[in-house]
Amino acid sequence: MFKSTIVAICGCSGKIAGRLDLESIRDFLSIHGVKSFLCENLCDDTFEEVSKLLKEGGFDSVVFGACRDVDEVSLQESMKKMGLDPFGFRVVDILREDSTERAGLMLLAARERLGLFGGTKEKNLTACLPHARGALSRRQFLTIGRMGYRLIPVIEPESCVSINRYCRLCINACPQGAITLNEGKEAIIQKDRCNGCGICIPECPKDAISHPLYTYVQLDKELETLLTVREGRPRIVMFYCDSNNTIFKGNGMNHLPPEFLPLCVPCLGFLEPFFILRSIEFGADGVVLFSNGCKGCKYCFNMVVQERNIELIRNILAYLNIEEERVGILYHLEEGSLKPLEEFSKGINGLPANPFKWRGAEKSQDYSPYSLSLRLRKRKGIKENLLLSLHPSIRVGMIGLKNPEECTLCGICGTYCPTGALEIKEDFTKKTLYFDYQHCRACAECMRQCPERIISVKRCLDLDSIEKGERILLKEDELLRCKRCGRPFLTQGHASKMKMAAGLTNKGSDLITSLCLDCRGISMFESLKQDISTLA
Repeated sequence: MFKSTIVAICGCSGKIAGRLDLESIRDFLSIHGVKSFLCENLCDDTFEEVSKLLKEGGFDSVVFGACRDVDEVSLQESMKKMGLDPFGFRVVDILREDSTERAGLMLLAARERLGLFGGTKEKNLTACLPHARGALSRRQFLTIGRMGYRLIPVIEPESCVSINRYCRLCINACPQGAITLNEGKEAIIQKDRCNGCGICIPECPKDAISHPLYTYVQLDKELETLLTVREGRPRIVMFYCDSNNTIFKGNGMNHLPPEFLPLCVPCLGFLEPFFILRSIEFGADGVVLFSNGCKGCKYCFNMVVQERNIELIRNILAYLNIEEERVGILYHLEEGSLKPLEEFSKGINGLPANPFKWRGAEKSQDYSPYSLSLRLRKRKGIKENLLLSLHPSIRVGMIGLKNPEECTLCGICGTYCPTGALEIKEDFTKKTLYFDYQHCRACAECMRQCPERIISVKRCLDLDSIEKGERILLKEDELLRCKRCGRPFLTQGHASKMKMAAGLTNKGSDLITSLCLDCRGISMFESLKQDISTLA
C-alpha cells in the first residue's frame, strides 16, 4: 500500500480553471490532510512537473484531477522511470465537471482508494493498446500504436478449491471464457482473453480471485469518503461500468446534477448487492445503476441480472422499513438528456431522510449483503425474521434430502461442495451429514453430483438462520464394524442398498456387511487357497 499520495490538479490551459474554483478544492483537500498542487497542463506527455514534485516531496503515488486526454501509457512509463509503481496513479476527469464541491469529493475519494492499492504484480499485467473511450483525440490517434499495460484479476492457487473440491463457479461465470484449468487442474486466467470485467470475483466462494484496482476494501473506502465527509444536499451514488465512460462526454457530465456521485466499477456484473445496501448504510439518499448498453455484455446490455439484484435489495429495504424507491436502474442516457436523472432525483427529494444518514457505519469485514442486513436490522431494532424464497439473485440456499432413507452417506456431495457447506462427520459408531446454511452459495453442484438424485436446493434467505449459524443435521446412520479388524467401514443404509441392488445371497450378504474391503480381499484369498488345497 502507498505511504504518501499527492493530488495534482490540472488547469488544462484555463478549461478547468475557468469552470471550477481550484483553490477551494485545494483548501478542502488540505483540511483532510491531503497535499495538492496546481499545474497548467498535465496533458503534456513528459509529465516533467509532476515527476519533479514526486521526487522532491518523496511521494509514491498521485491522483490527477485532469481531463481524459491524459496519456496513461506515458504516465506509466514516467512512473516506472522514477522507480515507482507504474499503476500508482489515478485520473479523475474534472474537465467536464461543473460542481466544485463534487470535484473535491471525487479527488479525495480517489486518493483514499489509491492509498489502499496493493501494488502491481507481474501476474496482474497484460499488454494492450490504449483503451479509447469514445472518439479518439488527436494525441490518442497519433500514439495509438504504442503498447501499454492494463491490470486484470488473478487467481491465488493457495485459496482456490478447483482441485480439492472440483469448484468450477468462476469458469462457468466468465463471459469471455478466459478461465480454464491447467494440467494440474488448477483454475487459471488466460491473460490474452481476459478483459478485466471482474465478474468472476463475486462468484468465488473462497475469495481466491482479486482485481488490484477493484478490491472490496478499496470500493468500500471510496463509498465511505463520498458519503460521509460533507453534510449538505442529498447524495445519490451512481454506479457505472468502466466501458461506459463515454456517457460522460459532451454535455453528459457537464450537467450531471450535483447530488449524483459517480463511482466506476469494471462491470456492473462485478457489483455485489452488498455495495448497493452499503451505500444506504453510509447515508446515501439513493443508489442508481447506470447502463449505457455495453453490447456483448449480458450484465450491462440487458441488465436482467442487475434488475434481479435491485429487486432483492428493494425487498430487504422494505423489510427494514426504508423506502424501496431509493434504488433503481437508469438505461441509455442520451447525450444532453437529463430527464431520467431529474426524475430519479425528484423522487428521492420527495422521500424522508435516510434513517442511517450521518449516524456512522461499522467497518465491514464480511461483504455479504445478508450479514449487512443483519447488522442493519439490529440498528433498526427489528425483531421479525426476513424470509425470501426462490429469488434468483439470492446466493444462499437451503439444502434438503427429498428421500432421506435413500441417502447412503457416500460423501460425494461434501467432496464437490466448494464452500464446505456440506460436511461428513464420522466416528466409531455413526456417520453424519451436516449442512451449514450460512456458507451455502446455492450453486447446486451437490445436487448434480449426487448418485441417488435425492438432494434438493432451494434459493432462500432466512436471516434468523444466518444469525444462529447452526449446522443442520441432514442424515445420520449407524456404522458397521469389520469383524476381522474392528474398523468402521460401511453405513447400515449403504449395506442394505448394496444387497438389494446386487440381489446377494445370505453368504454374499454376510461377506459385504461383516468385512471391510481389505479384509474381504484377505478372506477371499484364504478361501481360494483352501479350495486349492482341497482339490490337491
